[in-house]
Order: sequence, then C-alpha cells, then structure tokens
Amino acid sequence: MRVNQIKLGLVVAQPNNGKDELKRFLESEDADFFLFPEGFLHSRNLNTACKIAKEN
Repeated sequence: MRVNQIKLGLVVAQPNNGKDELKRFLESEDADFFLFPEGFLHSRNLNTACKIAKEN
C-alpha cells in the first residue's frame, strides 16, 4: 500500500522581515506546505508576496 505524505513546515520567522523570510522559506525544499503565523505579512505587501510565491 502506497501512502502519500506531505511535509508541513511551521514557520518561525524573524519579525519585521516578512518579504525576505517568505522568499527564504519558499526557496527551501524542507517542506511541501508552509504555515506562517497570523500577521506575518502586512496587507500592503500582498502583491509582493504573491509574486514571490509564483516565482517559487
């Protein structure tokens, strides 16, 4: 029997460095899915965060 596995990453990021931290975590292959804490990025950075996510 084959079991599908997903590696979950719980992010503990440096405060006030959201964009750089997002890029660093998404570039890593440590997990398939990352869970970022509430308030990790400000809404004014949403467009930049979407671009970073699409690149990775």
